[in-house]
Amino acid sequence: MQIYFEQEGDLQNSSLAVILKSLCDRSETGMLSLDRGRMKKSIFFNSGNIVFATSNWENDRLGTYLFRNGILSYEDFERSSKLMTPNRRHGEILVDLGIITRRNLNWAVKEQVKEIIMSLLHWDRGNFSFISMGPLEDESITLKTKTLDLILEGTRRVQDWRIVRREIGSLETYYRCCPEIGKLQESIYMKPKEKKAMEILRKARSVQEVCRELSFGDFEICRILMGLQSVGIIEKAVQPVEVH
Repeated sequence: MQIYFEQEGDLQNSSLAVILKSLCDRSETGMLSLDRGRMKKSIFFNSGNIVFATSNWENDRLGTYLFRNGILSYEDFERSSKLMTPNRRHGEILVDLGIITRRNLNWAVKEQVKEIIMSLLHWDRGNFSFISMGPLEDESITLKTKTLDLILEGTRRVQDWRIVRREIGSLETYYRCCPEIGKLQESIYMKPKEKKAMEILRKARSVQEVCRELSFGDFEICRILMGLQSVGIIEKAVQPVEVH
C-alpha cells in the first residue's frame, strides 16, 4: 500500500478537534492513530470524511456497547462472546444467532464508531500519528456523517474544564465569526444556543462579554465557543480599538 503523507505529534500541543478539522480541510484519506498508555484507537478518513474507527479498549467493543445500552441481555452477551474468534466478529455472531437483525447491526456499528470518536475528543494527552494511504476497503459498514458535524457533536459532550479552558483562552480573549461563515453555516448542523452565540459574534466580543450577554450557564457558553471555533464558525480576534 502506497503512503503519501505522514504527521505525528502530542495532544498536549494540539487538540484532536483541530487535527480532525485539518484532515477534513485537506480532504485527506488515511488513518489517524492515537494512543494513551495501553489504550489505542484509530480513526479512518476517506477524502476528508471520517468513515470508521477502532479501539482496543474493551468498553468500546460492539458487544459491550450493545450490552451497556440495554440492547443485549447479560445471557446473550455472555453466550455470543464465547463464540468470538480472531476471524469471527461479534456482530456477525449476533446476526447468525438471530439475536439482532442485519439492519440493527448496521445501526449498532455506526453508533459504536461514533462513540469511539466522541470519547477521543475528551483526551487532553496522548500521542497521535496520521498516515495517508488508500481508502478503507475491508469495512462494509461505514459512517456517512460529515466530519465537522462529528467534531461539533463531540465538543458538546466535553465535561473537562481544562480542555475547554485550553481551547478558548481567558475571559479577555476576543472572538468573531469567520469570514467564510456563509458556506459553513449551511453545511453544519447547529443547535439554537450555538446559533445564538454565533449571531452575537458577528461583531468581535470577549469571552467575558459573551458570557454576560447570553442567559445560559457560563460553562456551557465556553464549551459552545470551543465547539464553534473547532469547526471554523468563529475565530480568535484582536480587541476592537475604540475611536474617541
